[in-house]
Amino acid sequence: MSKKNQQNNSDQQLANVEESLVQSEMWLEKNRNTLLISLGVIVVVALAIFAIKHYWYEKRVSDAAQAMVTCQDYFAVDSFQVALDGDNVDCEGFLAIIDNYSMTPSAKLAKAYAGICYYHLGQYQEAVEMLEKASVKDINFAPAVKQLLGDCYVEMQQYDNAIDAYNKAVKMDNDMIAPMSLNKIGRVYEAQGNKDKAIEVYKQIKDNYPASMQAQEADKRIAALQ
Repeated sequence: MSKKNQQNNSDQQLANVEESLVQSEMWLEKNRNTLLISLGVIVVVALAIFAIKHYWYEKRVSDAAQAMVTCQDYFAVDSFQVALDGDNVDCEGFLAIIDNYSMTPSAKLAKAYAGICYYHLGQYQEAVEMLEKASVKDINFAPAVKQLLGDCYVEMQQYDNAIDAYNKAVKMDNDMIAPMSLNKIGRVYEAQGNKDKAIEVYKQIKDNYPASMQAQEADKRIAALQ
């Protein structure tokens, strides 16, 4: 290609770029009002989301946490029915917190407390429903909730579900809850007449948690089964 042709191509490309820029400027000028309105809408929506998150939601979180305090006071003295349903004075009750402050951390935790209350009141199916939905992150409370779920299933004679719940507690590797849950699994196997499985679980306690109280009991259980 000659230098003249190269120059012509370069000039044509430059002309095309300039034409595109002119057209873009004309489009922007023509649609300026529409763009400004769209930008304004985006800003308003962003501010609304910010307001909801930092004012409305944070207030709900604070109110829910405050409501939890009186419920936990009743829970601490074994007034499980009042803790669950409230006292129509200053305690809303765990169930009301779950309904009125959904999506807050307190509402999620209230499901665990409600499940425990139902368990102590002998309402095991209701306890299961709450405990299954509970969201607990505390390294001690979380495995305890799973263990209690297993206890509920035992009371309902749903032994496979009980073992599954206990195993979930074990996998959380809490040095206190894990050997307790393993011991409960062993007892379930014994109740089912599965001595080999029970012995296997008791040996697991001795191997993995030798300093636990359950390890000492495991020796007795193994001796009795053998």
